Amino acid sequence: MTTMKAVQIHAYGDPEVLSYEETARPEPKPNEVLIQQLLRVNKPWSKSWVQMRW
Repeated sequence: MTTMKAVQIHAYGDPEVLSYEETARPEPKPNEVLIQQLLRVNKPWSKSWVQMRW
């Protein structure tokens, strides 16, 4: 089993609820692809994102 690092959210709240964890890497099934994505969030944007009402 291969692992990877991921930022995960386990609860609703401020940016402090984000946790950087090691987790199992998903394996693509037939006719699927695995996409690697990089996301950078700066502090001012994350504060305004938390204040948004969905």
